Amino acid sequence: MRSSPLIVVLGTTVLASAVLVVNGAYLLAEGGPPQIRGIGSIVEAVLLLLSALFTLWVLVRESTLEAYELDRRLRAISQEICCWNGTYADLRTAQLPTVTTYWVLRDGVWRDVPTLLLVEGDVIALGYGEAVPCSVAIWTKAKDTNEDYVLVRGQKFTPDIMRTWVTRPWDPESIGHRQMAGRVLFSVLDTPLSSHLEQISLHHRRSSRSVLQNQIRIVVRLCVLRILPVVAGVALIANLIIFGVVDVGQASQHRMAIEAVLSKTVYVVFPFACTVLWPVFWIAARVFTSSCEVVLFDTLQRSKTDYEDMEDIDEFDVEALPPTKDVTVAIGAILGRMRWLWSNCDYRNLSRSSNLSETLGSITVICSIDKEGTIAEPFCSPEQVVVPDKDDEYAILDFAEQQIGTERSMFIIDDGWEKYLPSLRPLGLSCCLNTSAHQFGKGRLDSTHRRQNCMHHHGKTLPAQSTCYCKIARAIGFEAEDLAEFHKLKEANVFAPFHQSTDSTNKKGILCAASFTSAVFQTDGGPGKLQMMSDGSVELVLSMCLDYFDGSGIQPLDDRIMSTYYGLYLNALQQDLQCIAFSYRPLALDAKGMSRGSDDMQAANATTLQEGGGGGPNQSADSQYSDSLENEMLSEQDAMGDLPEYLSEESRKAALRSRARYRHPALFDDNAEFDYSKAALELFSTQEGFFRDAVAEQVFLGLVTFAYDPKTDVCDFIEDLSIAGIRFVYFSRSKGRQSKAFAERLGLETDWNTCILLSSAADDMRDSEGYVEDHDIKARLPRGIENIRSHLEEVDDIPLQISLFAECTPDATREMISIFQENGDVACCMGSALRDSNTLTFAAADLAVGVEPIPHFNRLYALGAALTCIPCPLFLQHDTSLYTLMQVIREARRLMNCLQQCAILLLLSGLALVVVNLVTSLCLLPPALSGYLMLWVLWIVAPLLGLSLLFVPHDENIMSTMPVKNQAHLSDMPRLAVYAVIRMLPPIVLTIFVYVTSLEKLLPDVSHLGELSSVFDKKDWLGLDHEQQWAVVAAQVYAMVAFVFHCVCVSSTLMYRTKTWLEFIPFRNIIWVGCSLICLVLTFAFAILLLAFGSAHVDRVSWYTYFVAFVGPLALLPLQDLCKLHDKKRWTRLQKLAKLEFNTKLGLHSPL
Repeated sequence: MRSSPLIVVLGTTVLASAVLVVNGAYLLAEGGPPQIRGIGSIVEAVLLLLSALFTLWVLVRESTLEAYELDRRLRAISQEICCWNGTYADLRTAQLPTVTTYWVLRDGVWRDVPTLLLVEGDVIALGYGEAVPCSVAIWTKAKDTNEDYVLVRGQKFTPDIMRTWVTRPWDPESIGHRQMAGRVLFSVLDTPLSSHLEQISLHHRRSSRSVLQNQIRIVVRLCVLRILPVVAGVALIANLIIFGVVDVGQASQHRMAIEAVLSKTVYVVFPFACTVLWPVFWIAARVFTSSCEVVLFDTLQRSKTDYEDMEDIDEFDVEALPPTKDVTVAIGAILGRMRWLWSNCDYRNLSRSSNLSETLGSITVICSIDKEGTIAEPFCSPEQVVVPDKDDEYAILDFAEQQIGTERSMFIIDDGWEKYLPSLRPLGLSCCLNTSAHQFGKGRLDSTHRRQNCMHHHGKTLPAQSTCYCKIARAIGFEAEDLAEFHKLKEANVFAPFHQSTDSTNKKGILCAASFTSAVFQTDGGPGKLQMMSDGSVELVLSMCLDYFDGSGIQPLDDRIMSTYYGLYLNALQQDLQCIAFSYRPLALDAKGMSRGSDDMQAANATTLQEGGGGGPNQSADSQYSDSLENEMLSEQDAMGDLPEYLSEESRKAALRSRARYRHPALFDDNAEFDYSKAALELFSTQEGFFRDAVAEQVFLGLVTFAYDPKTDVCDFIEDLSIAGIRFVYFSRSKGRQSKAFAERLGLETDWNTCILLSSAADDMRDSEGYVEDHDIKARLPRGIENIRSHLEEVDDIPLQISLFAECTPDATREMISIFQENGDVACCMGSALRDSNTLTFAAADLAVGVEPIPHFNRLYALGAALTCIPCPLFLQHDTSLYTLMQVIREARRLMNCLQQCAILLLLSGLALVVVNLVTSLCLLPPALSGYLMLWVLWIVAPLLGLSLLFVPHDENIMSTMPVKNQAHLSDMPRLAVYAVIRMLPPIVLTIFVYVTSLEKLLPDVSHLGELSSVFDKKDWLGLDHEQQWAVVAAQVYAMVAFVFHCVCVSSTLMYRTKTWLEFIPFRNIIWVGCSLICLVLTFAFAILLLAFGSAHVDRVSWYTYFVAFVGPLALLPLQDLCKLHDKKRWTRLQKLAKLEFNTKLGLHSPL
């Protein structure tokens, strides 16, 4: 069993204390004249024992505070939930993949509730394509829960499931709700939070040791488990030999065996015993660094200024350092945070269990597990518009945005785009008329304004369908006055869960029911002159169209033209774009026939139509059109360019046979003035029936593609991460091609061998297309998370070097993060705070950052986010730049470097004192420094100087330094040990010189150094007279003062690892100047106080003793810089090798 260094140190402390107590009592009892050092021995023993007890208390208390951090956070969240005032989110909240909320019926009102706040017995409304939050059973209006029809957590609610539940003939109205028509009601069978907390308890773990902790641990084990036994053994054997050989036959000196053997040995290892208090210093330093990080993080989030490069930075310089915010962090805020953190569980930031500051300073990989709202804008924006053209068949025009004042305006960037205005105007008009988020042309727009129709109440839709189209209309040239002649009468939301287009889109990864919105507008042409404008799912809209408008007239939409637009649509999907189709239909209605329902039509209420039987497999009387489409379902061809059968011209025309026009041809005349005469309108008993007939036979206008743009600064942030030696990794849940398309927008590498699929080849649930590019196949890229480890062992390390993984499940993502950690990476994970499946992934990472996916969090969303982010130490607000995280990492790196230098100072001080006392012991002299003087140095002076090193200014190159991986620590220990010997040899030699020369002058009857050893060799130490005792004390005080002054000088060279005095003058660190002065003043005061009580003749001390004590350290400072220069050469070489390894991806760009 391996010994713990702490146990060894505690044992050393107890043993040393026991020896000192025995020695002190023996000196006081047997000494004559009285030996004053006896009292000192007892005081030293008491201080050591008290420090050991205090350290044990602090360690136990710290361990308890760390263990209860998560529990305290859960209690705080519980209190917040209990204090919740019952306010809910607006039902208009946009649906995003990264926001898992559900419509819940509470107190007779539909509420938008995060997953983790659902409770058993809740009634939720699920739309087709939504994932089930927990175990649910179908629920009817009779408040009957049918447990034979159950869905489990994570299962997708699809139309196929409803098709299988045909054993019970439900009426669609019985399993739905009028306000949520189109959704199916389910009863929640269990509380998601219970299983959520259970999973956290199983998977949450304390972060592994940080890089700095591992480095310190190696050094401590070396010193305590190897050097300490060797030194103690050498001192004990030497003292036994000296006492036995030199004092043989001198019976008068036999009584000083305890002091001459045991006490002298104890004073040699006394510095090791002093380290018993150093764990307290380490904990205090961690509390300080964590407080600095948290206060800085909060300050940066509160600051509303933008991150901008400094004026002297060339924006085209790829090696330029990242921008920072110039914020002022109040020292009072840091101290206040320290006081709170020292005595409380840090439930706010989990700084103890996450090793917050050390982990931030050691991050080597940042993993983004979400897209929308985290690294991309939460709402997609227009990318391209595709319109038919009589000359070119079709035109593809690109949109771009620019900042004009306080608003961002969109425009078309293609030269000569105005020639396509005849084709663009109808589509632009549709965008104007279907914009309901605000009054078009008025008011200030921002990036979050949405299309406020109620479509997403009735089913899951594409996020692009919630995007406001006003920017498209403005880019085309429409103004508010262009809409004066149009008055909205009615809006119909059409859902087709059982239509062939839904099955087709689901196979392409679009998991929602095909749908579109049709709005009817009254024009100034008369009460019966109406325009129906539609937009929605491409395949469904195309299936409703028989013609298209090419800018000059209406043309038949034959199979060739249809194939062209279908191919463009498929290409858009491959590029990770969402696509919306636009169409219209002019309606001429007999005004006499409209009079009966004119009041309802003028009310402009939305109507929801369920094409294809929205509630279930049984159809109502008004859904005959949908039945015919379902009965004629034909399979889609696998080839990308092949047109599905249901979109062929023949199939589209055949589908019209169910319409009223074809069932009652006598009432419809193509040459008549009206599309719907009075007699034809009387065929429809409801408005729904009329709209089911009217939405077909439309005219296709074009397509608009939408994309998720990276958030502000994200692309620059990713680029700057690589400069800092941090790899950015994006875990995408999409297929390979779509993932590469978005990765390209982020600026990630997307060429050969840059994307690995984490889904298994046997996983049919994703309908994965696998590796489709020839070079990816030839490169032997691993497929599936289960093959990553074997690939790393047998092939190459490409999985550790790429920045893109596709087809990722939460389980696969967690496993890949574990693989990163196994290979020495320190992983930071960032993701949506409102996606409950992220919690376990957060728990697996070394550090997790939750991100608000949408702006304007209300109280309920904040509670849901708190439950999702239980393992997260940090939480980013939606409008906070990711450069905030970069600046916090920068500060953490500075603090970790400072802590490292502080640890070096303490370590070298302790080892130097060990050597000093060992040498004097071998020279037959009393210890050069007594115990209380070593306590002064190691408990007061060295920690105070180390504290000052924590305030060293930022190194301008700190964010271009490659971080050290969490493996193979201190592999070049011999070289570092040589540096330590060279740097501490001067203070050892000078301290011994000062001690010996001052002792020579202060002792009576000593004329030269040769007589010094013989004085203590032949003299009974228990019989030292008063003058001799104080001569030893005075010499020890001189040695202590010289050592302290040398420590101050050495600390001035420890500001940075590789910067010399010429590169950084230490006096620029004001805190170090102050601490150094305090140390020197207190040391001189302490020395004067000790000498004032004694009778030593300090005037006898030679001038060269003072000269060596105070000039020698300054003269030897160049030796410190020589060590740093030699270390700098080696360190620079290692940095270059690390950067070469980071940037060179062997095999990454090779197809073979």
